[in-house]
Amino acid sequence: MKESILTIVPLHCPQCAFRMSDPPKLRVYPDSVQKGEIHSGKLSCDQCSSEYRIIDGIAVFTTTGSDLKYLEDTDRSVESWICTHFCDVLTMQLPETKLRENDLTGFFAKQKEDRYYADLVDLLLPHLTPDSVFLDMGCAVGRLALELGLKVKCAYGVDPSPSCIRAARDILTSGKLSLSLGDASVPELSSSRSEFLIGDDTSLPFAKGTFDCVCCSSVIDRVPDANVFLTRVDAMVRKGGLLVITDPFDWNPEYSKEEVWLGHGAFGTKNGREEDALAELLQRYGYERIEEKNIPWRTFSHKRNHKVWTVYAGIYRKSSDS
Repeated sequence: MKESILTIVPLHCPQCAFRMSDPPKLRVYPDSVQKGEIHSGKLSCDQCSSEYRIIDGIAVFTTTGSDLKYLEDTDRSVESWICTHFCDVLTMQLPETKLRENDLTGFFAKQKEDRYYADLVDLLLPHLTPDSVFLDMGCAVGRLALELGLKVKCAYGVDPSPSCIRAARDILTSGKLSLSLGDASVPELSSSRSEFLIGDDTSLPFAKGTFDCVCCSSVIDRVPDANVFLTRVDAMVRKGGLLVITDPFDWNPEYSKEEVWLGHGAFGTKNGREEDALAELLQRYGYERIEEKNIPWRTFSHKRNHKVWTVYAGIYRKSSDS
């Protein structure tokens, strides 16, 4: 963890946040610090005595009984996420023969058609300033937070997968992508003012209204209850700030029941387009949709499979009175 980031956005006790409007800041007890990086130690709450470990530079915020269903990612699935997030970099730097050996579906060959992360950054930047504080919920291996960390005051990435967060942190500290098909270099990202935490919407260690912009990247169709999730995320957005929802609306009974699927009448919203139901739901929280766009997204699974999505991206501004 970067000590400099903690001075910009102090961490607060997520356990106290459930019962207090102003949860206490966590005290940092480092065991190992090198060049402003806390490599190991703990974060402790004076109020409730909760403790959170810092392991290999990563703070771990998990809650017992968390209602977000996930499994520890395998090395192959993390490599798939790196290929998805950094397809453009890998295509430019790795030998074409090596890419063809590991891709029988044309994923890398079609990378020019996939500008998902570039398009998302282009969509967000006009709404951000160099003083903005940004949060990416469901950041996976961190491409968006890493890129925006070069443009804003600081960017946090949060994901429940320890393997994905370790990969994001490795990219941040080394400026390299390490894969079985070869290594690639992203030296500019090692200068990113970003930080990564293991956690989910049930264990966010931030004070209310901390962020100028919160982005939930393809998450809302993977939580048990979108309304509960949005309640927790809304608390992180400052008055007048932005909430960005990107999602393919790929509802699946493995993650949630049909009665809570947007576009299917969930939470008393109208049947029809998921994006309209989302806007209707967010209006109740005091948000107004100010921009929307559909963005192509290709995700890599393995050399015999990749998927093509059209992801909806909506930008919503929170009322200054909310």
